[in-house]
Amino acid sequence: MIYLDNAATSFPKPRAVTGACERLLRLPLGNPGRGGHSPAARSAEAVFRARENAARLLGTEAAERVAFFGGATAALNTAIIGTVTALGRAGSPLSVYTTVFEHNAVLRPLYALEKQGKITLSVLTPEGLLPALAKAPPRVLVLTLCGNVTGRAFPLKEISRLCKKNGTVLIADAAQAAGHMPLEDAFSRVDMLCAPGHKGLFGWMGAGFLAVNPASPVIPEAVFSGGSGSEPQSPGMPLLLPERLEAGTLPVLPIASLSYGIEFLLDRGVASVQEQERAHRKALIEGLSVIRGVTLYEPENPDGPVLYNRIGVNPEAEARELEDAGICVRAGFHCAPLAHAYLGTGDQGAVRLSPGLFNTPRQIGEALHCIERIVPGAL
Repeated sequence: MIYLDNAATSFPKPRAVTGACERLLRLPLGNPGRGGHSPAARSAEAVFRARENAARLLGTEAAERVAFFGGATAALNTAIIGTVTALGRAGSPLSVYTTVFEHNAVLRPLYALEKQGKITLSVLTPEGLLPALAKAPPRVLVLTLCGNVTGRAFPLKEISRLCKKNGTVLIADAAQAAGHMPLEDAFSRVDMLCAPGHKGLFGWMGAGFLAVNPASPVIPEAVFSGGSGSEPQSPGMPLLLPERLEAGTLPVLPIASLSYGIEFLLDRGVASVQEQERAHRKALIEGLSVIRGVTLYEPENPDGPVLYNRIGVNPEAEARELEDAGICVRAGFHCAPLAHAYLGTGDQGAVRLSPGLFNTPRQIGEALHCIERIVPGAL
């Protein structure tokens, strides 16, 4: 099998991660923060270590400002809804900007807030973003660091400068950036950053985090309420991070796997991982560009997935044909319908190839050979 769907979830996981998780599974684990006995303490230690590792990945010492959730979607919902709740006033909707390249994990909570009358939403093209920020600054901007469709990125330095100048809260979706590129500079420029554990951080599905920059002018309100392990007699969630945002039992094992994945990445060097993945992306683009009838979308982007279509070939059918040949890709709309409308693929989507650290040049060559053999009109 040649796996080229790492933008959905990474595979395989490093042996350092799977081995550490297997050792942890053999130990008695309790509910973190819910008891003084050793099984509970062991789980709490694993979660605390994960906070510290996530903070290291982001270049901050503020581990207490890393809150864990069941995934990046829950983290983004908390960042977006919690920030609007913290800043909002009754009868006065907040101005919020986002872009056409955002995932539904960003778009759908924003649409819901707009329907509730809590925000006025502007969804901007890449060309319109900077002029809009300069002319009519919003109260909140939600932005991907690396798009999940074509790897589209935005000029974060200039965007951050405008946001800080005008008091705009900047929330970053790092789902396709975490583990694939260094994040220290990006985190220093945003107010909040959300990431999953199961993609570039090599953890299991079931955990993600929201990191609140110590310089952020706002801390989001809790979106989920429940047991927190601290202040049990309070009718509301605790005021301090991370307990302020973490309700219920944390997914200890997925969080631990995320932690081990970060340790693996930091030992390997995130910049080194980025260099290798960029080489795979470049090879795919060069190979696809000489296949007759191929349309590549935004091939100039240095990072992220490779998106293409071919004249006469339905992308879903092509993905099935490639799967029959042992090559795992994804076709369709990739939970980013506005990006496809912008790219002109809104009628059927496109084929997405997302190589990862553990792909080899030989695998990339074999995948290109299989794609070349698919005959347009025969599917």
